[in-house]
Amino acid sequence: AEFENLILNRRVETKAPFITAPVWKACGFPLDSNPTAPIFGGLDLSGVSDLTALVYIQQLEDKETGYKWHVTPKFWIPGEGIKDKERVEKVPYTTWAEPEYGYINLVHGTSTIEYEYIAEQIMLDVKEGKPIKKIAFDRYNYKHLKPWLKHVGFKEEDVEGDHSLFVEFGQGFIS
Repeated sequence: AEFENLILNRRVETKAPFITAPVWKACGFPLDSNPTAPIFGGLDLSGVSDLTALVYIQQLEDKETGYKWHVTPKFWIPGEGIKDKERVEKVPYTTWAEPEYGYINLVHGTSTIEYEYIAEQIMLDVKEGKPIKKIAFDRYNYKHLKPWLKHVGFKEEDVEGDHSLFVEFGQGFIS
């Protein structure tokens, strides 16, 4: 409700959430609970101190409703200077990073998100056996991520080409 009010400028009542708690909690099982259903991802790389986001989505059959979409977002932000960033942006990043919430990952000891770290995180998902078919990425800064993807073990054909795991998806006004 606070986001809708302050960011989207829509007046809302706090007692009438956009998504009710039971509906939200009904989707709380692991993304890859069906290892044969394909997973697709979207990657938004950060510039210097903003968020890096990787969101996975998987469609699963459900006996009651037909299909359910399972979405697993991952967010990373530099841990260095996070208190100042919270004060300026009025966003509780450190609270969101606490284990009980786990909404965001603080990357400690750095003022920027290192692309090697992001490449390692994606490779971990692949090594876990998640059936990732494609990851769409914003072209912005991909040239800096590509060498790190190869460094952590992705093959050339995974990183570029017609049958690549990674696919350009413009998110700016040029596209």
